Amino acid sequence: MAFKAKNESIHWQNLEGCLPAWSRRYQRNTTGHYREEPVSKLNEYDIEIEDRLWSLWGSLHPEAPVFPSKSRGRQYLAIYVVACCAASVFNLMDWSGRLLDTIVVNGNKYFEESYAQIKAKDHELSLENLNIDCALESVKFVVHIEHVCYGKLYCVPTFNRMNLSEALSYFFAHYRFGIVKVRKRALAIGLCPDPGEGYFMYDCQAKDLPLFPKQQGASYLLRTRHLQVLLYCIVVTLDVPITNVRFSIHKVEMMREGEEEVPEPLQKTNKKVK
Repeated sequence: MAFKAKNESIHWQNLEGCLPAWSRRYQRNTTGHYREEPVSKLNEYDIEIEDRLWSLWGSLHPEAPVFPSKSRGRQYLAIYVVACCAASVFNLMDWSGRLLDTIVVNGNKYFEESYAQIKAKDHELSLENLNIDCALESVKFVVHIEHVCYGKLYCVPTFNRMNLSEALSYFFAHYRFGIVKVRKRALAIGLCPDPGEGYFMYDCQAKDLPLFPKQQGASYLLRTRHLQVLLYCIVVTLDVPITNVRFSIHKVEMMREGEEEVPEPLQKTNKKVK
């Protein structure tokens, strides 16, 4: 698989009057089919761009009232780590909306367990503060999180400065799962090299426009075989309107503990997708 993409552009943010192709505010996909029609589905996924981009949607947001008020909206980094762990266990083709919700619930638990270890309770939890032990239901992991590259968005790359395109090319040449972070916005990313899978981007922070109606939000996953498409999706999602804003990428490596059977809510569907 080629780990190369053309440079990102700030002009991707300036498509006036256009929403992201995967926005839930569009009733049809890019081929003109209504989203709920069988022709616009590929197993659990919505077809956004034929043979290039698929989306999967949960129903739970980290700010939902089901979570304690002290945790709401603060758990996103922990949720992204759990999403990376899930990708190490399940083929992307077997993911479901139910799994996305399970990731959010278990990510909240991981956040609370990590936060309990911090003495200063007004401290903003960082990736470096997260516990090395986390779990997805009964599947337990030991995780290693490490900062591996950084750069500035939309810049022209030089020998000592990367833009996001170059950083992603470097990252996926060496690692599989990670977290892209810009200020307080982040995304989980990954590469699943099995046939038909490819790259993914997982987002649990989206709420309101441009993806949802007002006061609505949920976690979702985008899947593509093309690094250029992934780069575009990340840039549009981060929605940074100015140049030279610093970003960082952390790798997330995990080792599964024990041989516990995968619980029933997370069992694979054994369906095949393109």
